[in-house]
Amino acid sequence: MLADYGDVVPRRELEMLEASCKNLETELEVVKNDRTALMGEHNVLQALYKQVVNERDKLSQEMNQLKRSATPRPQWDRCAQYIDGGQDKWNELSNGKSSDQVVDVLLAEIAGVSIDELIKSDVFDGKGVGPEVPRYLKATGQVRNRRIGRGEANRLINGFWQYRTDSTDVLPLDECLFSYLVSINNGDETMAIEEGYNLEDACTRLDYEPLIHLFHQIISDEVDEKVFRYWMQIQATLTAALEQESQKGLVTTTVLGQVLQAILPSKPSDHIKVLLGVASSQGDLSHLLKPESEGQPSGFSLCLLEQTRQECSSFVQEIANALNNKSQISVADMKQVVLTLDPTKPAEELTALLSRGFAVSPQQISNEAAEVTTTVTKLLQRLNTGHVLRSGP
Repeated sequence: MLADYGDVVPRRELEMLEASCKNLETELEVVKNDRTALMGEHNVLQALYKQVVNERDKLSQEMNQLKRSATPRPQWDRCAQYIDGGQDKWNELSNGKSSDQVVDVLLAEIAGVSIDELIKSDVFDGKGVGPEVPRYLKATGQVRNRRIGRGEANRLINGFWQYRTDSTDVLPLDECLFSYLVSINNGDETMAIEEGYNLEDACTRLDYEPLIHLFHQIISDEVDEKVFRYWMQIQATLTAALEQESQKGLVTTTVLGQVLQAILPSKPSDHIKVLLGVASSQGDLSHLLKPESEGQPSGFSLCLLEQTRQECSSFVQEIANALNNKSQISVADMKQVVLTLDPTKPAEELTALLSRGFAVSPQQISNEAAEVTTTVTKLLQRLNTGHVLRSGP
């Protein structure tokens, strides 16, 4: 029998091929291990990159906030020449005081208030306990003056609104504020009254701050509480919408414009352009409504409030123009005027508007048999202090 060696490979060549294969397998294993290690390092670098991007965005937002609100400390000594008593008196008044406190001194001078009295007064004189005195200010004798600043005033105001929102009791504003102050002072009514006097004083001194000014107007019954509630409601709705959009990707001014138009369909287009301009100066658009330092509302939030007040005033002016030279008006006639100007206004909003304008309960408005009338002057005054906004475009 003859052997066929046609397909036989020499042993030496086989051994060389086997050795080469083993070397290649070893090298492949090394490459696989290197790749696994590199993928691990890549994942770590990606996580670090995301952290750096988040930190960058936060720092960018803080930088934009500082550009808007932070300024170098002014050269306060330049004010000395305008103060009676010159440099010596100014040094006495300003030494050891923060910029915020120095501004209080200057405002007192501008308003013609005695600076000595403003700075050195350690107590308030109680307003008494008569029915005309708000519950949170009912006191006799003297009350300690702690001269609380903007941060403390904002903390109390924001805390009060949260307390009123959470409360199940429907109390008059002054009673509710007193109840809140008692709750944060462990039930001590004396401390609550002291807190009330200091908050009232801060509202007077810091009336130029928008949040404090609005609170003071509402608690003094100069503006309807619904103005604040609507402002909070719009911010909550807008915040939720922006968070939802941010989950889909980066929130741009185009996306923000679409959200604003969807939430506020009756808002004038020029007002939306202004809001977009304010937003573009801030960093992360998904956090437009985040409060700034010391509980201050963001610039975007304050712009929303200012625009809402302007839109209310414009609508009331339209009503005034429609009433022409009338001196008296009935509920039926007023209802017709409002629906002519704003045909899509919901029945509930219409009833609320008429109830405020005629100073009667919603039940009286709903009773068509009740012939309620008022003077146009009083009606417009009441509407101007309320939340009277156009519902349709």
